[in-house]
Amino acid sequence: MNKRGRFLRIKQPTPEMVRGMPGTLFVFDDNMQRTSPSARAAALRQEPNVIGLPTRWSLGDGPASGFTDRDWRSNGIFQTISDAFDVIEAALLHGRTVVVPSDGLGTISADLLRRAPEIHAFITSRLEELEQDYPG
Repeated sequence: MNKRGRFLRIKQPTPEMVRGMPGTLFVFDDNMQRTSPSARAAALRQEPNVIGLPTRWSLGDGPASGFTDRDWRSNGIFQTISDAFDVIEAALLHGRTVVVPSDGLGTISADLLRRAPEIHAFITSRLEELEQDYPG
């Protein structure tokens, strides 16, 4: 298998960066409702070279907004996250650069490490595998 793509981590992409690098796939924390809290996030979501990887049910800080490990194999979470990783890996296989947040996914507002450690471990291990297989 010819692994030509590159996996990179950056602090936070700007809309200008995303638009200026149309051949690069940018990955961001998303929610299952695919809604954005700000105009900036909503604008990024509309770009063709951006993919959201769900790390919570919905916006907000309440307990109902976040994933838990009880949800992991139900309600489509596992499949939705796996599908996002399939898109990410396909981009890498086709020679594209993939950019993810340097802090990881699900680490800040979704707080997966505390709320859903199994989901956090799955996402983290998949990111580490991709980073190892497609070094920047």
